[in-house]
Amino acid sequence: MVITLGLISYLVYAVFDLTLPFIKDIIPFVIVSITGLLVYSGISYLVYSMDIYKGRIKLIVTACAWMFIHSIIPINELFYHDHILDIFIITIQILDIYVFMKFLLETEPKVVKTNRENYL
Repeated sequence: MVITLGLISYLVYAVFDLTLPFIKDIIPFVIVSITGLLVYSGISYLVYSMDIYKGRIKLIVTACAWMFIHSIIPINELFYHDHILDIFIITIQILDIYVFMKFLLETEPKVVKTNRENYL
């Protein structure tokens, strides 16, 4: 576990060191993007871990796709612009929204709480 933590820390440092010269002018936008990514991922994880809803795997799939898309978009826009990558990002985004809407429309609580028992 210590080795894995060290390798991940080195990877984060190496990527940050490589991209810092390119993002000096847009640091506020990077902070807003990372904050949004962390908030969405955290809320999705909380809903998943609370084990309240049926079909919650759709929410984790959506969160993973969302993180993947929002980590590929800056690479596509800043470093390597390719039209095939644009088509891939748009396709994944459409499928991501579809799965998320399906989760929102079809999800039901595992245990239905009623207030009727409280009043009897």
